[in-house]
This record gives sequence, structure tokens and C-alpha cells, in this order.
Amino acid sequence: MRYSGADSGHYGQVSTRPILVPDLSEAEFRRWYWLRAELADFARVLAISPGGGKQELTERIAAQLSGRPLPAPAKRRRTGEQLQGELTTATVIPAGQRSSQQLRAFFCSAIGPGFRFDGEMRAFIENGAGRTLGDAIDHWHASRRLEPGEISSQFELNRFTRQWHADHPAGERHELAAAWREYRSLPTDARPTA
Repeated sequence: MRYSGADSGHYGQVSTRPILVPDLSEAEFRRWYWLRAELADFARVLAISPGGGKQELTERIAAQLSGRPLPAPAKRRRTGEQLQGELTTATVIPAGQRSSQQLRAFFCSAIGPGFRFDGEMRAFIENGAGRTLGDAIDHWHASRRLEPGEISSQFELNRFTRQWHADHPAGERHELAAAWREYRSLPTDARPTA
């Protein structure tokens, strides 16, 4: 279905983004893109926990809207000691280490300004207890030769950005931003498919 502005969509659903109200149906709620801050505010209106990640919060709200029992809260991993002080390639990664700003700065200085925490590097840091930051640098270089992995559905902007750059290799940042605003304003059943 192509986007049809303010007129009705199929199955009695509307093509304009609804207001988050307690009598919204789960199906209509799931048709639209919501910012995490909007979801947290709506959770407070529904008198449910506004905590957790966007995906967890979405599932909690959807259950509340449909009258289903709320899902059990996700188990939070306890983080241990985090790296502090001067980091070197011989620094050992402790259990529970996060992909912190301190690590980002270290990797940018060691690898260069092109360094980004992607799924490969986040997983290496998360599961790399006992390995060194030098091992992490080697892993980063080795993972650049791999085909990009699939981006989890919770990172919708990242997925959109990757596909947009593939479709518009000479595109500019402002064009990407405009395309993203247009894309996220559409209900999921009216968005163009890849």
C-alpha cells in the first residue's frame, strides 16, 4: 500500500499517526514509529514501568494495550569493574565491560577516526573477558573484511541508514535525514520495502 496522506488505510486503520492514548489498539500502536521518550511518557500514563530498552518498553505497552499480562522484566546483567585509567593494548578486558566512551576514545586513537562500535565490536567487548584491548583491535581489523552482519530490528535507524546509503551512494547527510523523517512518519504497512 502506498502512503495516502490523511485518508483511511486498509482494515479500518488510519494513515495519520495517532495520539498515544490508553484506548489505542495494539495493532495501531505497532504500526507506527515511536521515540523511546514517547514510549516512556506513555508507559507512565498507563501506570506501567517506563524503564528498559525501547524494544522491551514497546512489548510492555503492547501487552498493556491488549490486556495481556505484562512480560517479565528483562534480566539486567550486573556489570563488574569497568576499565579506568590509562588503557594500553596489554589492558585485559574485565567481565561485564561495557562499550564505554573511554574505550571509544582509546580505539579512535589506536585505530583512527573511522572507528565505530558496531555489533561485532560490542559483542567482542561484552564476551571478551580475559582478552586484551590489543586482541580487540585485531578483531576490529579482521571484522572489517567480513560482510556487514544483519542489524537487529531494534536499531531501525541504523538499518534504514545502511539501506539508504546502499541505494544512494552519493547521497548527502541532509538528504538522509529528510528521507528518515519521511520514512518514520509512515505506518509500517505503507513504508516502501527493500
